[in-house]
Amino acid sequence: MGKVARIIARNIGSLCLTSLWFVGLGIHFYCLYLARLSGFGAMALTFVLPFVSQFYWLWASWRTTGIFFNPLTIACLVWLGLCAVGSILYIASEE
Repeated sequence: MGKVARIIARNIGSLCLTSLWFVGLGIHFYCLYLARLSGFGAMALTFVLPFVSQFYWLWASWRTTGIFFNPLTIACLVWLGLCAVGSILYIASEE
């Protein structure tokens, strides 16, 4: 990989990895919104255990609506895609 390609790969990889923070915060706030609809206890647990509660709210919204590809699932898939692309590009720029 050429020098310019490494610089571009590193910049795009860094942008993807930085975007993870914003998408992750959006997912967390959406889970807090869903938890607020269930009560204060659910909201407190969602706030304290964000990663674990994210799986719960994915399952709960899928079970309630019957639709797997709801906004929360799509946001989680975007987060996973950003993580994969950013990591691959960032690692490739190091070699």
